[in-house]
This record gives sequence, structure tokens and C-alpha cells, in this order.
Amino acid sequence: MPPRPKRPREEERRSHARESDDDGGGEDEEELGEDLFGDNYERDYLDPEDESELAEDDVADDGDWIDDASDVSVISESGRLAVDALLDRRREMEQRLREEQRELEKGVFSDVDDEESLISAGSDSYDAAALAEDAGGDEAGRGGGDFNNVGDGGTDNAGDSKDDGVYVRGDMEAMDFDWRQPQCDLVEWLAQELPRRVVKNRIYNFYLNYVEHGVSVYEQKVNLMTRENEQSFQLSYSHLGRAYDSVLALWLVDVPDLMIELLEDAANYFVFRLFPHYRKVHRRIFVRICDLPLCDPIRDFRQIHMNVLVRVEGVVIRRSPVYPQMQAVRYDCVRCSYIIGPIYQRGDKEQRVSMCPSCHSKGPFRVNMILTEYRNHQTVLLQESPGKVPPGRLPRSLEVILTNDLIDRANPGEEVDVTGIYRNNFDPLLNSRQGFPVFTTVLHANNVVRRSAEVGSFRLPDDERARIVELAKHPNLKRKMLRSIAPSIHGRDDIKLGLLLAMLGGVPKDVGGDQSHRIRGDINVLLVGDPGCAKSQFLKFVEKTANRAVFTTGRGSTAVGLTASVHKDSVTGDFVLEGGALVIADRGICLIDEFDKMSDQDRTSIHEAMEQQTISVARGGIVTTLSARCCIAAAANPIGGRYDPSLSFDANVNLTTPILSRFDLLFVVRDEVNVELDEKLATFICHSHIRNHPRSQEESKRTERELHQQLAKLRYALENAATGEERRAAEERLQELRHALQEKPLEEDEDPSSSKPLPQPLLRKYILYAKAHCHPRVSNIDANTIARLYTELRQESKHGGVAITVRHMESVIRLAEAHARLYLRDFVRDEDVNAAISLFLRCFIQTQKYSLRSAMENRFRKYSDSEMEPLPLIQHHIKVAVHSIRAFERQISGGVEPTKVRIDVAQLEHCTANISREALNAFFESEVFKKDYTLIRDPATGAALQIEHSLL
Repeated sequence: MPPRPKRPREEERRSHARESDDDGGGEDEEELGEDLFGDNYERDYLDPEDESELAEDDVADDGDWIDDASDVSVISESGRLAVDALLDRRREMEQRLREEQRELEKGVFSDVDDEESLISAGSDSYDAAALAEDAGGDEAGRGGGDFNNVGDGGTDNAGDSKDDGVYVRGDMEAMDFDWRQPQCDLVEWLAQELPRRVVKNRIYNFYLNYVEHGVSVYEQKVNLMTRENEQSFQLSYSHLGRAYDSVLALWLVDVPDLMIELLEDAANYFVFRLFPHYRKVHRRIFVRICDLPLCDPIRDFRQIHMNVLVRVEGVVIRRSPVYPQMQAVRYDCVRCSYIIGPIYQRGDKEQRVSMCPSCHSKGPFRVNMILTEYRNHQTVLLQESPGKVPPGRLPRSLEVILTNDLIDRANPGEEVDVTGIYRNNFDPLLNSRQGFPVFTTVLHANNVVRRSAEVGSFRLPDDERARIVELAKHPNLKRKMLRSIAPSIHGRDDIKLGLLLAMLGGVPKDVGGDQSHRIRGDINVLLVGDPGCAKSQFLKFVEKTANRAVFTTGRGSTAVGLTASVHKDSVTGDFVLEGGALVIADRGICLIDEFDKMSDQDRTSIHEAMEQQTISVARGGIVTTLSARCCIAAAANPIGGRYDPSLSFDANVNLTTPILSRFDLLFVVRDEVNVELDEKLATFICHSHIRNHPRSQEESKRTERELHQQLAKLRYALENAATGEERRAAEERLQELRHALQEKPLEEDEDPSSSKPLPQPLLRKYILYAKAHCHPRVSNIDANTIARLYTELRQESKHGGVAITVRHMESVIRLAEAHARLYLRDFVRDEDVNAAISLFLRCFIQTQKYSLRSAMENRFRKYSDSEMEPLPLIQHHIKVAVHSIRAFERQISGGVEPTKVRIDVAQLEHCTANISREALNAFFESEVFKKDYTLIRDPATGAALQIEHSLL
């Protein structure tokens, strides 16, 4: 190897050193200064392959590694060019490494190809300062980077990179770094730079690469968001947790503040990369978490839920005005006029400046009102849904804070689904009252979703949906449903049918399509009758069965309690609006017991809610309209305690005509003396008490459990039988046990052909499914029948009773739609209209005077009989005839009860004129007839003469 070259500067330095040693001149050494050239500096100019050889030669030399006495040859031209080329390559490599390091520090993501990572130089981009503001603040305060310096603006960092939006080459996750295993507390871990970059990189790849059915899900969501000019970017928790990365999903729940910040940083870059001009519409995009799987009740919130992501459902009962809240504050230093900031306000504590960075003074400072950025702030009070409050408990409430584009997302009375962070606030007033430190709790909302349609987010598994559809096809469905409504109450089938149709409801109409004129679809029901006729029991059953029901009483309700109230907020002193019972029951049922005990002024206040289904408020400077789209089912007692059939309905109740006309169905419940019905009722009550005794239920469950255990043992014995005799014995015993289980009396079953009622959970699901998926249309119905009925009813209403108005014709249509919804039909049939007319007429005739009732029954029989099937219709007429003859014979015999009653078949001809002879003969031969009656025929001709009914 040739000797190392010595540069002239080194020889000059060595000569100066020798002269200083000879002369002893320390001053010359001071004039020369410190030697900036270290030993072996020429090693930097050699190729790395030659460095090892040089090192070996140097080791062979003396310990100083420099041979001053040796001759050095002059470097050749080709050698100098090789050294220059090596230096150029090294400079390029160092420059590239510096650029990549600078991009890493800025938090820009990797894992993408060069073609996807480059944004054209001619595209409109954004400057670094604006991106830093949009990202939510100063990097030093956050402990992490952001997507800044991606643009061509004239900012301080604009010249750091020549390429706009260049991603880091390579995969950061390929580094020897396990980001899923925090080396400290999770909050501190996500505050560090490297974990933040890796997590942000994973989130961006999730936005970019999550695909369903060949379509990029989140690019599609961005397209929809920009088309609607929205500011919320919807992120599905199930997508993140189940399909992509469960660690990120878990961290999102545990430390939502830091994770939402990273999610929003990635979302802003993702959105503005796809739509650079959208930044002119919204400077900041907010990530809204949806589909959080676990929903906690308000009353179950405890200390373990603090500062984590939770989801809760409830009804908005109060909403405050919108206030501006400082988000990025800038201060003016009074001494030097330097603008300090922005200082981003996070949480509930105000972040203040302590010292001016320009003049280092400690104040005073003044808020710059022009440059300070604000955001909208609103509080709502969320209360537990009426159907989810445990019996005997008061509903709990929770204050929810809404910000930015979540403002006015929900109105009072609407049921919402809120996802947010459960936090605590220091309340000095509460501490002074309690005498020890107590914190109030609030929910900082991240996402607010209004429950859709009548039944909200009700969903059914496929097997239950198939079971409901199969149940709707059975012809015995209606009878099964009537037995399922209030099964503890005997009879009263008309009331049960009316309440069932009220829970199903009709279809609301919007005339014109702009909500200018809305026709309600809810059915209002009023029960009036004697005490002890189970009116309140009917309402209680509806409360437990309906999806959203509010129960109140007339004595304990006022006008503002039913509609809405306006009062001052305890914190701000401003007037706030709070909804009443009708507002809370929006899209549900409001049940009012003791309706007659309300004052006239309070009843007048619900006129608008019963027909227009709105509540107008003009109090305390608040002028607004609330929705009250609910069905009203009320119960009232007649004047004097008992209903007088000799008087009209208006004379029996203390209610005005305007409010009576708003009820679709008016039921008169009378306690009449009837020996046969009283005996059946007493027997039903005795059996009900015996059957529902706690010990009887325990014994029944124990017996059923023992039978199932024996079945399991027999199946095991059958599988392990050694001989044929053992196998036959096991099969016989197994068949006996199965037969015993089938014959075991069940209180409820799902078989539509049986006489047992449906289980209440299945009944509730059936009603919810029908309301959610069935919206029958009125098309091919006999309009002439309804028109003819309306004209005849108008003529009869002149004689007294309830006045017939156009509202009653709308009631008939609503009842027909509800009846079609009972069978899950898409269109209203004539049989639905006939059923609605029959029920409406029976209610209307009951409200008339006793002197007019018989004539009206004969006149409108053609409408009422058409709905009933032939067999029940004949049975009904025979029961009426038996009851009349029985009462007549008891009266002429001086009160002696007859032992049997005979009816001439000829007396039934006027009642069964529209029934064929074949149907009559089939009924006489049926088991239902032979069970209670005996047919007496002519011995010569065999014709039916009389029907005998034994009373023993």
C-alpha cells in the first residue's frame, strides 16, 4: 500500500509546533488557537473497504500511527476523482437519512408505496401552521407529532422537505420494537414519541386498507361525509376491534383521550389527503365512535367507569342553550405586546400562561378576543328510558356535555344513544353541602345517535325472526294474541283487542311531504266503567309490555308535568326547557290512570298532543315546539262511581266533547250480574291463585328438572346398552318420560294452535318486530263501505251519545292498519277493514243509551257480523238467546233458577240468515256444541227442533 499523503496544512502545523518548542513561545500557540484537525482525519476520505487495510497497516506501525519521516506520494487524478465520487455518495446518503429522520419526527406514516405516498406538486395543500392548529395544538404540549410541514406555504418549516406529503419509506413496525407491550403506564406509554408514531401509522393503515365486499369502507364514508358537508367521521368499534387490531380497540376504551387524539390526527390526514379542498369547508375533522358493544345503564355507573369510554341510552329531558367555549386561547402581553399562544384548553381546568416568552415578564396578560378560537358548548340531561327503570325505583339522570357539531343533535323527549368519556368535575357547592370532598360526574359525549323510528335499534336474531314470521301465518293468531293480553284478567276480549291494536298502532302520514300537515298513526284508548273491573290492571300490563311506556295518574299530574316546563338553570341562571310525561313517551305509550281526576285546565293542555302530537311552549323567552308522538291510553271512573246505562256517555263522565272526540276507542266496562259469567270468573280466579302460588311454581320447576335429568340418564344408558333387552327397556322408559313432558301442563307456550297464551317476552318482540318492519298501505279497500258507515253513524249520533266526526273515520283506517300489522301484512285487506269497523261499532253502541242500543245493534249488525267467523258467530247468538230465556224464566218463577233452558232453532233464523245451512249443521256436529248443548231433532224427519242447555 502506498504511503499516506500528507497535506500542506499538516506540515505547516507541525513546523509551527517545532518552532514553538524551540523558542518556548506560548504566545504563538495561543495565537494559532485550538487545533481543529484531529488525528486520522484522512480516514474519512477513504472508501470503507480500504479502511480495514489502513487500520491493519497502522497497527503494524508505531503507536502514534503517523510516520513523519516516510515519504508520501502525490495522489493521482483518478484517485482524486474516486474520492470525490465517494464523498458525493456519502453526502447524498446523509441528506436522505436526515430527511427521513425529519419526517419521522413529524409523525408522518409509513407502510405505503412510493406511488401512493406522493402528492402531486401542483395540488393545493395546506401549510404547516394551519395543520398544527387543526391537529389540536402544540406538539410540545401533546408529547407527539402531527401532520405538519406538508405544503408549500411560507412557514418556518416550509423548506424542510421538497416533496409534498412524502411518506417514510420502509415499515416502521419492522423495527425491533414491540409497541403492544407498554414498558410503563399506558398513559405515559402513549405520550412517548415512538409509540405514538407506530399507533398513528397503524390507524392510518386501517383507514386506508379496511375493505368490505371489495370496497374501501372508510373512503366511502369520507365521500359521504364530504357530500353532506359534515364534520364527523364515523368509526365503527367493531371494525377496529374484531377485524383489524384488538389492542387498539382495548386501548381506545381504557385511555380514550389519547387514542381519540391519535384517531383524529390520522383521520384529518386521511380526509385532507383525499379531498385537499375540503379544509376550506371544515378546518378540523372529528372522529365519532359508534357500535360500542357494551351499553351500561345510567344507574350502574361506578368509580371503575371513570375516564373510560362508555355507552349509555336514555331520554333527553332537558337541554341548555348553546354557549361559546374557548378552545385555543391567545394572550397579549401588556408590557411588550407579544402575542402568546395558542394555548389549547383541554378538560375542565383553564390553562393559563405564566410568563411571556419575549420579555420574560409574569404579566399582566390580556385575552386576544380576535385571534382566540372558540367552540360550541351545550349540556343536556339524560334520563333512564321509562321501560328500563326497575319497579319501585326512581329514574336516574346524567348530565351530558355536547361540543362542536354535536350541538342540538337531540331534542327533549327523544331517545338517544350516547358514546363518550365518563369524567368527574369539582363542585364547590356540593362540597360545602356535604362537608367532605365530593365530585359531580358528567359524560363528555363523543357521539350522539338518535334512536331510529318507533322501536329504535331493535334487532332480532334470525331464529327468532323466523319464529315470529311463522307465527303470523297461523289462522289462530288473533285468538292466541287475545289470550296473551293481560292473561290474569278473564274475558273482556274487546278491550284486549283494542289495547293490542293500540300497541301496534297505525301508519302516520305526511301530507305534502314537508311535515306541514301530519296525520297521526297512534291510537288513543279510553276505559270508563265501574270500580273493580281491572281498568288499572290493563294499563299496568301495557306498561310492562310496550317498548316505551310512561305511567302516571291524573291526581298526581299537572299541565306542565304532562307537557313541558321552563325553569332556571342552577348554574347559569338561564331558562332551560324540560319535557314532561308526553314528551318523554315520544314514539311510545303514555298511560294515565284516574283521568277524570285531572282538572279541566290540565286536560285542555293535552289537546294538541293528542291530535297534532306536538307541544308548543312559549315561556321564559323560549318559544319552541316539542314532539309528543305517543299513544294515550287512559282510564276514568264515571260520575257517582258507577256507570248508568240509562244516560248517554257524555252524561256519565266528567269529560268535554273536544277531548272525547280525540279518543279512537271508548270502552264502557260494566260490572253486570250474570250467574254464568260470575261462576266462570270465580273459577278462573281460584285456578289462577292455585297455579301461581310460589310453592306450586317451585314444585313444577323441580319436577321438570328431575324429568330432564332422568332423560339424560336414559339417553346415556341407551347409548351404552350391552344387550338388546336393556336397549328395549331404555327405549320404553325414554318414551314414557317424553310423553310425561309433553302432557305436563304449561302456563305459556309458543304453539299458535293451543289455547295457552304466548310468553310475554315473545309477545313484546312480536309487537316490536311488527312496528319496525311492517308498514301496511291502504289501497284496494271498499271505500263505499266506510262512506256508507260514516253517513249512517252521523244520523244516529243526532239522538244523543258521542258525536261522530271525521276523526272517527280516520280512527277506522288506523284500526284497519293496526289489524293488518298484527298479521305482518304489507297491504290492508277488506277483512282488516271489517274487523276495524266491527270493533269501532261495538264501542260506539256501548256508549249509547240503553233505550237506543237494541235498535242500533239491529241496524249495524250487517257491519259487525261480517268480521266474525261463522262458528263463533252462531255460538254467540246461542249464548245471547240462552241468557234472555234464562232471565225470563227466573223472573216469571219468582226468582227460582231454572235447571235447563230450551231454545227453538227457528228463533235463530233471523240471527243466522246470512249463514249457510251447511255451516249450521257443521256447528251442531262439532265438539264445541256437544260439550255445552244438546240438539233435539224431529224423530220423523230428523230436522233440528230445539237446543237444550243444562244449568246444573
